[in-house]
Amino acid sequence: MLWIVLGIIGAVGFGLYVFLAVTCFFTEVTFMTAYQTERGQSGSHATALRAAMDVLKGRPPFNSLTDDDRDRAIEVLSLVPDARSVARIFRDLDRKRDASLLASRKFLSRLETEYRRMGDQGG
Repeated sequence: MLWIVLGIIGAVGFGLYVFLAVTCFFTEVTFMTAYQTERGQSGSHATALRAAMDVLKGRPPFNSLTDDDRDRAIEVLSLVPDARSVARIFRDLDRKRDASLLASRKFLSRLETEYRRMGDQGG
């Protein structure tokens, strides 16, 4: 009986792990861990975003980005005040297996315009 219970617990645990991996949950956790560690050390939102992005840059699909793409993306994403929102962007890109949105000048320009406009309006 004990073996059956342990087998069921193992199967549920494995199923949960596969679900979290497929939904790219670990990408968000990795991003936030790196972000929070660097934010605690440097106190800078932009520096913490760079550190989090550097942790992911060797993984597909983020390894397709050039250094210039990453620099521009960090410059624009640093305007987003909530790091969890940025982490969810990375999670979605990982789920789609396509990080080209971060290299898109059009997307980044629109995002930058929107966040600067929101900042000018006070929130």
